Parts: sequence; structure tokens; C-alpha cells
Amino acid sequence: MGGDRADVDAAVRRNHDALLRGRVPRLLPHREPGSVVGTTEVNWCRRDGASLEIVSVGAGTHFLPADQPEAISRALAAWLMGREKAG
Repeated sequence: MGGDRADVDAAVRRNHDALLRGRVPRLLPHREPGSVVGTTEVNWCRRDGASLEIVSVGAGTHFLPADQPEAISRALAAWLMGREKAG
């Protein structure tokens, strides 16, 4: 980042726009209640995210893949199967 805050700001804004408004289908697995991606962030993603499917995978702590690996795998498999059928 080199201390150039304008570059950092521009990069974050580009990433934000690409993630929310991109055409590439995406899946957001989250937990309830979320620690990093909480209710506020999930609602924001639901409201502003394009091509974004959001699925709760149950309870967990900070590192969701360690807490809910099977639930994440099931959610990902179901999402991919849905993408295959739609495509």
C-alpha cells in the first residue's frame, strides 16, 4: 500500500463495486449471529449485492470453516447444482 491512502481508497472502492455489482455469481455463507459478517452486513449484501446468494450455515465463532465445514460444503454443493441447472 506504500502509504498512499488515495490508492488504497481507490482499490477498496473498485473491489467493493466488483463484489457487489459484478455479474459473476457468488455465494456468501454466513453464521448467525455473525461476528465479522453480522446481521448489518448480511442485510447490506442482500439489499445491494447483485448475483449474490446468501445462506446461513448455522452457529459458529470467528473462523466459520472450522466450525461448520459440513454445512458450508452442503451449501456450496447445493449452490453449484443450482448454477448447473440454471446454466
